[in-house]
Amino acid sequence: MSFLSVLTKTLALALVGIYPKSAVALWLAGLAADAFPLVRAGETARPEKMLLRLGVLQGASLAVGWMVAAGCGYAAMCWKDGVPLFAAAVAFLLDCCGMAAGSRDGLVLLTTMAGPQEFAASFDRMALVVPLVFLTFSMVRMWWSGVPVLESVRRGGIVAALLLAASLVRMTALVLVANVVFEFAGYETEELPYAPFMDAGFGVLYHLPFLLVIGVLVARLLDRPASPAAAPPVPAWLRWGLAPALFLLALAIFWQPVGEAKRGKVVINTWHAQWSRCDRPYDREWYGADSGYNYACVKRLFESFYPVQLATGRLTARDLDGASSLVIYDPDRRFNADEIKLVRDFVREGGGLLVVGDHTNVFGSASHLNELCEPFGFQYRDDVLFDLASPWKTFGKPRPAPAAPGAPPKDVRSEFQDEDFHQVLDAPWLAPAAWHGMDFFKLRGPTSIRPTSIWTRPVYQVGHSKSVRAIYSVNNFYPPPHDDPKMGSGDFCVAATAKYGRGRVAAWADSTVFSNFEIFYPGKYEFLLNTMNWLGHRDSALPELGRRMGLLALCAGMIGVMAWFRRPGVWLAASSALAVALGAAWGVSRFAESRNAEFPQPIAPSEWVVFAADSKDKAHHLRGFISEEPYDIRYEVFIQWVLRTGAMSGFHVLDAPRANALYQDLRASGKARVARALIVRNAGDLPQLDQLAAIPADSGDPVLLMFGSTVSAEDAVAAVKRSGLLGTDSAAAGIASAWPRGETLVEEGGRRVLVVAGADRFSDQAMGISEKVIPDAGQRALFDQAFGLIDRLFGRTPPAPR
Repeated sequence: MSFLSVLTKTLALALVGIYPKSAVALWLAGLAADAFPLVRAGETARPEKMLLRLGVLQGASLAVGWMVAAGCGYAAMCWKDGVPLFAAAVAFLLDCCGMAAGSRDGLVLLTTMAGPQEFAASFDRMALVVPLVFLTFSMVRMWWSGVPVLESVRRGGIVAALLLAASLVRMTALVLVANVVFEFAGYETEELPYAPFMDAGFGVLYHLPFLLVIGVLVARLLDRPASPAAAPPVPAWLRWGLAPALFLLALAIFWQPVGEAKRGKVVINTWHAQWSRCDRPYDREWYGADSGYNYACVKRLFESFYPVQLATGRLTARDLDGASSLVIYDPDRRFNADEIKLVRDFVREGGGLLVVGDHTNVFGSASHLNELCEPFGFQYRDDVLFDLASPWKTFGKPRPAPAAPGAPPKDVRSEFQDEDFHQVLDAPWLAPAAWHGMDFFKLRGPTSIRPTSIWTRPVYQVGHSKSVRAIYSVNNFYPPPHDDPKMGSGDFCVAATAKYGRGRVAAWADSTVFSNFEIFYPGKYEFLLNTMNWLGHRDSALPELGRRMGLLALCAGMIGVMAWFRRPGVWLAASSALAVALGAAWGVSRFAESRNAEFPQPIAPSEWVVFAADSKDKAHHLRGFISEEPYDIRYEVFIQWVLRTGAMSGFHVLDAPRANALYQDLRASGKARVARALIVRNAGDLPQLDQLAAIPADSGDPVLLMFGSTVSAEDAVAAVKRSGLLGTDSAAAGIASAWPRGETLVEEGGRRVLVVAGADRFSDQAMGISEKVIPDAGQRALFDQAFGLIDRLFGRTPPAPR
């Protein structure tokens, strides 16, 4: 029964993030396997004692197993390359099976009828979390049974050897089965059907037959009786003092001090980013792709909170004189030795550095950043991350044919493509400061960041993803998201922080999301401001020294306890105490960090238009990569065009309570005017007026209401009056005067409400569909009408006619 308990609990921990309900059922099966010997031995006569023993065993197993699984997850995220020794062993086994194979740099190389294939013998592909957690539970089981320490180590070595052999045989079998599938699917397919083999659940469950094969030997090792171990009694100070001591040491390791606030300017380096400028304003005169794909609105955002200066030449000491933080994004020019030394010294002395990499390493941007960031503890990979589409949903199905020539433009992608690009991060339960004021964050196909130091902290991780190397034969540098045996998969880091000397460094891996055409979506402003606020503090030498000394003391203490008290019960108790201490310290530090998180305070006046929307609204696609809704009910271009007027546009997410903290902070600061807005496409959206009215606001904050042509004046008036935004008869008459295709400004009790009827004329269909549009005279006139709405909303004087 010991083997069954170890097996089911191993599968439970390996599957908990994929199939949580199945994981719970498996753990309960393991609990039943633990209880069966006790019941058979007659311990049911004292049920309280039996339940206590079972509870202690489950707690110890869960704590130690979870610690090892978390460590495996971190290792798998950092190490996506194949393991050369494993690849060589698998190639040898394939040779023994009659298949010519070789290995190189952790890849298994073989030639098949489907062409040359390369299989990565990586941590993820081999699902090494399963054998490592299995070994952990085996040791826990032996220590619980009182097997002497040296004997348990000897048996554990045998179990480890069996698990290694089973893992290598499993990988060999996977290559053989995949080759058979490739041949079955045909040799001329555009994409080999490798998706099922990349599924995390499949990778875990594929271990099952091989674990069952070695199960007879493992069961004998776990159940073999052992002579009792002789050891001195455990002193009271160890029983009661070990866990608190470990907790304090772990807290020193995990603690994230707020740091000393700095004053100074934010320097944005533009000389190294020729192709993505931010020196030209995003205004009413500049159109086309280049106007949207730049960081002009990032600069404008920062100017509301910090003094900002552009570094338009190679970086010099004069540029960084008086600077608090430096921003470097998408460099397409290499940094020289003087610049690298200058930036590193700036950070070491307490400066903040934000680096933004490109998702395709176009023009060598990631390579240039890697030269600069080498001592900071992370490196950018030259890849693109796609979501792993459901393998069973798409297995064996062909990709859709391209649209016929002359067909009307559509933004509708197949289920394959939608899943490939669908990457949304949800805020964790205990969120770090980088998640302050956010519920979710939508990515646009980022690159990945490889932590190279244990002190580098991944703050944003995307799971269920695959890594594809960039190619430059297509206009957007994206490779096709085809599954391939050598690609990396699993969890990836897309945002990381590090400390260097007294300074701080933040790395981000998706440059697109901060461009003008994307920055107004939920989470983008928040991430930038959270990051700049964190970079706006410096650390003293003491906390960093304490972290390193805490780790050394923790390791030394565990080694000392286990070497002095060579007793299985002590080893199990010490391992459990360590796991609980690490978990508790992590939770306490994360909670304190979350409570201390805040946005910086604005220093300059600004205007904001915040559109109320549900996160699941398909037309706004706040959580989706694309929208399949018709262009005549979508308003993405209009919302983006608000940025051209000098105001900032964004979303108030009605069903995400944490996602709106920034706008409340702005309103409370007294520096910003925040206008609420709602687009009512049809009568079904009218109840959202009640939710709009419930958003906290001052009586003088303006409101923009846009009604589609299918909404009648009577329904609109009734809904507005019911919401309480406006209530008098004169206001109702003013609202109705906007119909059928006009606008009117209604003022009541100091509140300005701009009502737009027939708002379809500002839909994406009318505004040019894409933010890349270069308007003709007719569209320019329509754009001027859209700009005029925002001018009128804030009571501005419109600019002089062109």
